[in-house]
Amino acid sequence: MDMLGKEIYLKRIRKKGIAAICSMLLMLAIIIGVYSVAARNNEVYNEAPIKGDVTNLRVLLKPYLTYESVECDDPKDRTLYNPYNQRSYKLPYMVGLNNGCGVVSNAIGRSIITKKHVSPLNYLVGSREDSITSNPSSELGPKVTISGKQSELLTIYNYINSGNPVRIYKNDTKGNQHFVVICGYYEGTNPDWLSFDNFACMDPYTGTIVKLTDSWSWSDYPAKEISYRVFKK
Repeated sequence: MDMLGKEIYLKRIRKKGIAAICSMLLMLAIIIGVYSVAARNNEVYNEAPIKGDVTNLRVLLKPYLTYESVECDDPKDRTLYNPYNQRSYKLPYMVGLNNGCGVVSNAIGRSIITKKHVSPLNYLVGSREDSITSNPSSELGPKVTISGKQSELLTIYNYINSGNPVRIYKNDTKGNQHFVVICGYYEGTNPDWLSFDNFACMDPYTGTIVKLTDSWSWSDYPAKEISYRVFKK
């Protein structure tokens, strides 16, 4: 083979080698892409972490929501990808409610009882544009209005100790309405001397566990009504 033939041959070999490498890289990119999509799809159903300070809790009834029902698509605020946050769902401004705190509270409480994900959307009644929250009697006890007396708070304390979360509703003189779920109480809580701030709740307004008295609007205006319903087993 003369020098020209060798050069042509080497060029062909190099081209084939480059083409082979490119093909391998393309295949690798496709494989990585497939696995990435699969991982993301699987991640959607992973249990969401519990946000908030739980270090000082003596008792915590753990909720079990996952990302499965989250519909939020606002990339500017990643904190909204939190199934305990009411703004993580494409919910309407619900009649008489604060953008879904009722349905999210129902799902939180029920997830504690069942130890698995429960979609807040299960508790919508009516159209998405004009909806209310269902209160299924099979899942929730009757509404009990309270003022913060020891006997009332002791009943809630005992419910928590028996593994039953309690949904709290507050309506204040400004017209604010909100639902949260009491799911524990703090170290140092004395059943003979209870107050609202002994209890920890999951607050759908922020999607975090906070003191009941630190939940949204609790201390802003005087209460017109504070009531609860216990989640049944």
